[in-house]
Amino acid sequence: MEKLEFDHHTNYVPPAMDIPFGTMIRFGGHQKTCRKSYFFNGLKRGLYETVLWQYTISGCGMVEFDGKKFPVNPGEAFLLLCPEKHLYYLPDKPGNWEFLYLCLEGCETLRIAGELRKLLPPVSAAYASRESVALARQLIRQSSDHELKTPFAASKLTYDFMMSLLAAGQHNAMSGDIILQMHQFCTEHLKDDISIGDMAQFAGYSRSHFCRIFRELSGQSPHEYLLALRIRTAVRLLQNGSLNIKEVAAGCGFAETGYFCKVFRRFTGNTPGVFRRKDPDTEM
Repeated sequence: MEKLEFDHHTNYVPPAMDIPFGTMIRFGGHQKTCRKSYFFNGLKRGLYETVLWQYTISGCGMVEFDGKKFPVNPGEAFLLLCPEKHLYYLPDKPGNWEFLYLCLEGCETLRIAGELRKLLPPVSAAYASRESVALARQLIRQSSDHELKTPFAASKLTYDFMMSLLAAGQHNAMSGDIILQMHQFCTEHLKDDISIGDMAQFAGYSRSHFCRIFRELSGQSPHEYLLALRIRTAVRLLQNGSLNIKEVAAGCGFAETGYFCKVFRRFTGNTPGVFRRKDPDTEM
């Protein structure tokens, strides 16, 4: 028999104030359910505008939005608006869904959520950064324990939470944008003598700043990224078999065949000639 394992729920009701708060918590909690009746429609939750955040601890939930289904796996969260055309529910398969959830309100909350939804889909790990989850737990705990003594304290903590989401979302979007931009730029100019300065100029940063953020976002230096891209291209050309090694080197931006062979061996463990004779089935 299906049952609700637990539902730790808290409401925060600030005292009436003449000052409208731009960010505020309405309610939140920690829940674990295996009930297939756990089902919510974003168009049937009233007309009052709110922002819903829900973070999966274990199990899996499902969000339907814009004709697509998004599983909400552990370490991911959704960010939805109400009223809005969406559904979220426990999938029709064995298992449960354990999660933290927050319902937030206020014009600034809605504005930040709107900016985030321009950057990211409704379900993303970017909504579940370590800082965001920690602040959500703090909001839930302090609301439950009546530690938010004033609406100012509640508003500030809610604002901190929303800003943590925005910071993580912008970082995630910037990472994807820069890596995609660099991939396109380097692919188009692979035969050319591209410098790190050229890459930085294309991205719109100083050389030092570009190197720092590129390594932070991709886990490797721009130089290593470019070399790896050139060698992956060389692998495909060698497997094609129509070009000699000197032509492959030139086509991948290596002016000297000897240097190309040295770099190729470092990345693949073989010289280009040995690699071609082995005719590997898989690429790098």
